[in-house]
Amino acid sequence: MDIRVMPERVELGHMFNSPMSSAMRWMTKEDRFPNPKGLRTVMGMILPEWQRPFVWTDRQCISFIESAWRGVPLGTYTLNMRMGSPFDGYLIDGQQRMRAIERYLSDEYPVFGYR
Repeated sequence: MDIRVMPERVELGHMFNSPMSSAMRWMTKEDRFPNPKGLRTVMGMILPEWQRPFVWTDRQCISFIESAWRGVPLGTYTLNMRMGSPFDGYLIDGQQRMRAIERYLSDEYPVFGYR
């Protein structure tokens, strides 16, 4: 008889709400998250090796930033912040949105004619 049991719950930390600007602080922060493996980063946050590459087109990025300027809720991102974990600073979810913001802040494309 095959008995299936759920694994023990893994403590991943706590959720908290913050504005997108709190994520933007990592983009310019001098002491970004340590990245000893030299993995890809977005806005100073580390992308796990299993993350897909950046796939949004310029048009998708522009549409996303236009939504931000219009006050549309931008969704969530998941950043591991379990202090002392070897995975601190890993961006688990939200790479496409964060990269779109990073590219806009780096003047890679205009939105509504503005950079």
